[in-house]
Amino acid sequence: MWPLIGLVDRKILDMLPGRPPQVTFSCEKEENSCAFQFWVDQVESFYCGLDNCTSTATPGYNYNTTEYNCSKIKCKCVPGRFICGEDGSVGMMFASESSMMKLMFRVRHR
Repeated sequence: MWPLIGLVDRKILDMLPGRPPQVTFSCEKEENSCAFQFWVDQVESFYCGLDNCTSTATPGYNYNTTEYNCSKIKCKCVPGRFICGEDGSVGMMFASESSMMKLMFRVRHR
């Protein structure tokens, strides 16, 4: 499991003034699967199981980049948390099996 990683997406940051968004994730290369958690102000909001994942590592001069692509996603909310029913937050509904969704994310590490 990676430690909490801060997000830099401006649209997400603008939705959460004073409440830093973060993610954690882990991957099992042999099983082609990953787990992803979304946190707001160090409180878990929702989590996802990712299947049919591939990864590509690219070494660089200042940092290395690993890109993950997952074609099957299954997410669940933590009730009452941000985007999962918290007062004043936008609502998000997750289908029980979100196989139509895809996720691609990149991690830069030194």
